[in-house]
Amino acid sequence: MSGSDFAGLIFAGISALGAIVGLPSGISAWKSKNSINKTKEDIEQYRNIIKEKNALLKLKPQIQELKKQSKIFLKLSMGDLPQQGMKKSELDYYKEIMESLNDILNDISANYDSERNLIRDIDKALGYCIEEEMTLKQVDRTCIYGYSMVKDNFEQVIKQLGSIIEDLEC
Repeated sequence: MSGSDFAGLIFAGISALGAIVGLPSGISAWKSKNSINKTKEDIEQYRNIIKEKNALLKLKPQIQELKKQSKIFLKLSMGDLPQQGMKKSELDYYKEIMESLNDILNDISANYDSERNLIRDIDKALGYCIEEEMTLKQVDRTCIYGYSMVKDNFEQVIKQLGSIIEDLEC
């Protein structure tokens, strides 16, 4: 065997040994890279959950406002207008309720479509009343926007948002 054949054999042996040793380290590097990517995804998912939780916790005062507006609405429906210095019409109260609902809609994440739709339906009903210059009791006789729909939606959205916040606080 000549010197060049021997050198070729050694080089082939070293290459084979390198491939054998390199393969596990390559697999290990690949696993490590996937593990890092998985960890990054987990961290990003956790951050999104925290953002969502913080956004919903900011809603606590909004839910209180929603409850307050619901009580005003119920008083209006019983013909018991709240007493406040000036005499307001029922439609003026509807406008105030709508403003409050729009503020709440701006604070609720798009992930909560059901709750947003309930609030939008209340808003549409009150807006229709204002546009037609009719109370909900008058409208109740003419179309789907009526007292019972608004009352039910208020109750349902308050219950759902309250439940979501309770779950997040646990």
